[in-house]
Amino acid sequence: MMIVINYINIDLIDDYKKLIPNVPEFIQKQINSYVKENDQKRCLFGKLVLRKLLMESGYSKRVLDEIKIDENNRPYINQDIDFNISHSGNYVICAVSIQSRIGIDIEEIKNIDVNEIKEIVFNDEDDKRFKNTQTPLEFFYETWTLKEAALKADGKGLMIPLKDIEIYNEKLLCCNQLWSFEKLNINESYSAYVVYNGNHIVSMNEINIYSII
Repeated sequence: MMIVINYINIDLIDDYKKLIPNVPEFIQKQINSYVKENDQKRCLFGKLVLRKLLMESGYSKRVLDEIKIDENNRPYINQDIDFNISHSGNYVICAVSIQSRIGIDIEEIKNIDVNEIKEIVFNDEDDKRFKNTQTPLEFFYETWTLKEAALKADGKGLMIPLKDIEIYNEKLLCCNQLWSFEKLNINESYSAYVVYNGNHIVSMNEINIYSII
């Protein structure tokens, strides 16, 4: 099976408000609840990219009306397909998979003091690798985004401490379940990962506004 990922650079889009009527009313309310334009863009284009991917999987153009929320506040359509959205900085990214749980996360790499916050993310093994790396900032962001993607795949969110997730060479352990993962090379100033159960081919493409309107 295949995991399909699309991402879009929202910094290249100016006249976005004319697209807001293209999504259901409850999503329009979400968009308009944000004060900052970039937050409105992230919310809007996350849903538009999702709609594109779901339509390519055989769903109708009104598929966004079918979105429900589970007991862990995780959006879903039905048991046959899973999706996940993330955004940071100028990028919005969305993944869709049939018959697989997925989580995706992207973070813009900013110059922060990692030592002040790494205890929240790292366990002992992570900390050992951190002390041996030549690129501590990038290592922190990669570990963080990978673990955040795992939490989103599992679906229980903040109930699980990030340091409880164990990362191995090609797998990670989250909530007593082994997950596969893949690094996503989108932009050198960003860190992004997708996490999924089972064995899948990951296909990723950058898209533009004309493919989702």
